[in-house]
Amino acid sequence: MIQPHEVKSFLLHEDGEVRLWAVKYFVKGNVPGENKLDIMPLILESVKKYPDQTEKNNIILSYAAKLPLATDSIEMIIANLTADKNYEMYYAIILSQADPRPVLPYLDDLRRLIPNGFIKIIQSRHDFTDKDTESLWEELINFGNDAAGKYINEFNYSYGKYLAWELAKRSDLPSEKILNVFHQDKEISIPGYTEIYLAMILGIRKEKKAVPTLLEWLAGDGDLECEVAVESLVKIGDIESVTIIKDRFINEDNEGFRTYASGMLGKIKHPKSEEALIDLLEEDWDDNTLVTYLADALCELVSVDGIPIVKKIVEERHYVPGILDLKESLYCTCMIVGIDIPEFNNARQSALLTPNQSYVRKGKIGRNDPCPCGSGKKYKKCCGR
Repeated sequence: MIQPHEVKSFLLHEDGEVRLWAVKYFVKGNVPGENKLDIMPLILESVKKYPDQTEKNNIILSYAAKLPLATDSIEMIIANLTADKNYEMYYAIILSQADPRPVLPYLDDLRRLIPNGFIKIIQSRHDFTDKDTESLWEELINFGNDAAGKYINEFNYSYGKYLAWELAKRSDLPSEKILNVFHQDKEISIPGYTEIYLAMILGIRKEKKAVPTLLEWLAGDGDLECEVAVESLVKIGDIESVTIIKDRFINEDNEGFRTYASGMLGKIKHPKSEEALIDLLEEDWDDNTLVTYLADALCELVSVDGIPIVKKIVEERHYVPGILDLKESLYCTCMIVGIDIPEFNNARQSALLTPNQSYVRKGKIGRNDPCPCGSGKKYKKCCGR
């Protein structure tokens, strides 16, 4: 595996796919010793540097919403918004998802630059900072319980997420108190919204005591709890969980567990993850779908040792192209580590030289489209008001 600082320069690479790969490496992964505040300025610079790669920039900025913001990044976003409104919606989402404390001083400037719905989100999130911890805790528990039995689009799911993010920062909320509620309904196989919100807090706090329960969630039937479990497990970054997954993986017949566990291994940037994925790919799997996820996860680690393994899988077509484009994954990995595979690189260069009709400006969101803030409402009835 190469070191994170070797990946960082590719955030400014001319090939949008390589740029996106580097962005996902930092945004979705647990990268030890890396200050993620340093990533956003590079992403913003890259968007400005390659204005013609609109579609790829849209995707990159959507991932960037998960990164923390420092003052320099907020000022760069305001400058970019002032100069070019094409990415208004993506910048608005980034600002509304960030810690509201550094954003609030710029609110007057932002009122003229982003839709009012996002201003309201920033303000309401800042209102949380003035509330005492116990009040916020009771509000989160009640909110999660009230949502029981509802689909995610039948209530404001994001509101509970914002409460959880604020509570994760509160030092006067002991993790043991959270864990007691998180574990109290162990006999219930499907976690409720309350448990999902608590999992977010425990992930942010890197609470290792939550790991066994979160690992069990990977075998669940619901996509939401599986996705939250992966995200929280990756944030915790417990290397013991990598060993547990590897040992369980071979005899596990739960397809969901294997799928989500594969993705998790690719996001914990540690030699143990690389070792686990290489060992698992040495098994004689009949399931090409599973091989696809494992191989892509190995590429996510930017594994030098994994390149010949994935190359062989691609050459033998021992994967499912309709699920993930392993050729693209392999190409990006090779570009970052500096290894030339002519047959893949030539095909990629041919694709780059062909006029690309996909670069269409998609910065605008229709009034009847789902709101990108995640509330589940239509844009016109939420942030577009």
